[in-house]
Amino acid sequence: MFITTDEAKKKALNAARMLSMSGEAEFSNWNNVVVGEPVLVRDLHGRPGYWLVPFLSEGRLVGFARITGAGEVAAIGALSGAPVVTGITSVQALERVKTSLNFDVDERLAEPVFVYDSSPGREAWLIETSKSGRPWRWIFVTPTFIYERRAGIEPDLSME
Repeated sequence: MFITTDEAKKKALNAARMLSMSGEAEFSNWNNVVVGEPVLVRDLHGRPGYWLVPFLSEGRLVGFARITGAGEVAAIGALSGAPVVTGITSVQALERVKTSLNFDVDERLAEPVFVYDSSPGREAWLIETSKSGRPWRWIFVTPTFIYERRAGIEPDLSME
């Protein structure tokens, strides 16, 4: 059973509190962090993968936790400079794609979905296009770049 948003928030907050007491200077001020609204990260086929939970201090994003569907803390880390835990919003991702790429006349764009591309932590906004009602290509948008491949094709990780 996949945990709820509220359960993910509790797990993340407990992890942040413990980390603030760890003695690591980077996290020493995390005893006052609050959790923001978790983002559900899906796999490439739309299934729930894990929660990405933002940590906020004085209204600013300072870190994140990845919480698995089973409620385990998979990763926790500090962030600086990002306005949102996803790096950019879905609206920004769609706008970047529309202004950066060319599309066939009959190519349609779906709404962005936040996904992990093959492995947790490899996160991006996925915009699937279709032609004649069939999936055509997957366009991945991160804060720093855009990449794409044919829809339904898993990445070749041996090339990395």
